[in-house]
Amino acid sequence: MSLSKGRLAVLLSTLPPLQIPSVQEEQYQTDAETAAEVLSLAMLLGDITGKRVLDLGCGAGLLGLGAALLDAREVIAIERDERLIKAAESNRLLLREEAGRDLDNIRFVSQDIAAFSGRGDTVLQNPPFGTRVEHVDRAFLAKAFSVADVVWSFHKESTSGFVERFAEDSGFLVTHHLSFDFPLKATMRHHTRRIRRIGVGCWRLVRGTPVD
Repeated sequence: MSLSKGRLAVLLSTLPPLQIPSVQEEQYQTDAETAAEVLSLAMLLGDITGKRVLDLGCGAGLLGLGAALLDAREVIAIERDERLIKAAESNRLLLREEAGRDLDNIRFVSQDIAAFSGRGDTVLQNPPFGTRVEHVDRAFLAKAFSVADVVWSFHKESTSGFVERFAEDSGFLVTHHLSFDFPLKATMRHHTRRIRRIGVGCWRLVRGTPVD
């Protein structure tokens, strides 16, 4: 039986926050409620259960682990930061205990996404927003479009025009667009407020040609 959105959010909320995230890498962790909403919709649309799911730039693994809990056939979670790979493996063990599931349908790969050559049915990603490294968000989208026909990707709402134009130019259609006030906890040394919120969207992008 598939997990409800509420139960998924509870399970994901048990995972600890990132410890000393990298400012340059924009390592902001997706909050559990937002992840559960996106993952549950992706499941309802047939993008997760029984599918090969790729989590590009997985960080501590929250999106990929959520997909594994929702019975993806296989999840490959890719992250170049070895420290985060260790955190993701630790999170998998925590969720095994909380959910009473083996979660052997997910594996974490220490690799830059540019070097990844596999394919999947669905990409889930919360890439850097391109605030620190220009065009890194474009690089993640381009990679996602090259390895799957369905892509769920988080971006700042202020870049929505770019996301949708780039998707169209790459042969992808926007089928869904969810908007969130993304809570960013004070994990960076330069943060002065405990929590601040920014407008973030999650787009479902599907390979295809518009119907006339």
